[in-house]
Amino acid sequence: MKTYKFMAVTSNSDMIMGLTYPVIFGLPILAVRLGAFYFGVDEFFKSHSLLSILIIFSVLYCSYLSIKKIQQSLIRTYVVELDYDNISILENDREIMSGKVSFCDIHNKQKRTVRSVSVDICTENDKITLRTRSKEYKSITGLTNYNMFGIGDSSDMDTLLSLGKELKNIVGE
Repeated sequence: MKTYKFMAVTSNSDMIMGLTYPVIFGLPILAVRLGAFYFGVDEFFKSHSLLSILIIFSVLYCSYLSIKKIQQSLIRTYVVELDYDNISILENDREIMSGKVSFCDIHNKQKRTVRSVSVDICTENDKITLRTRSKEYKSITGLTNYNMFGIGDSSDMDTLLSLGKELKNIVGE
């Protein structure tokens, strides 16, 4: 029996993260601008631009902290136990899927320097898509940059990719 352990999100969690990021950044800035306009302090902010910039940056910092909190609540630790063609997937030590593997599809993408791995796993009754993205990447100049949408490190991506390849071999596609 083989065991794989990695950090990932499901397709639904990935969609929630992708939709909440613009909302969490955009709505507070819109609320500050509309509040300043309707309460008549818009002229005050125009004459005191440093205060306006300070408020905007504090709102952006609070938005960033909110995004980190949401991201940490959506990222899960998965343990996949594979016994020939029977699979058992545990999410934070709770079984979410088990059965005989009937289908597996791997998407190993690399846009510029950011790498992402997605594996679709189907059994007779269930289907799950596990995704992971690198938290850090190297730019062309060789500097390490932070990926805001990052989920795991390179070992998580390698583990998920090896799981997908093993499942592809089992299914025989």
